[in-house]
Amino acid sequence: MTKQGLYHQIISFIEIAVYLLLFFGILALHEAVVAAKDGIQFHFYGFAIVNALIFGKVILVELRRVV
Repeated sequence: MTKQGLYHQIISFIEIAVYLLLFFGILALHEAVVAAKDGIQFHFYGFAIVNALIFGKVILVELRRVV
């Protein structure tokens, strides 16, 4: 893999991970708001970050396999 190919892979991973982080972050925020209505403290945004990174890598591997 060339430097340009590696750079493209890293940029693609960052784009996918940021998109997924926004998606999972919104879901975590929604869950926190719903839980707060019932008086339950819920702040688990780390789960959104981990999911975004893992699923981002899976999507990147799958995109590379298809192409």
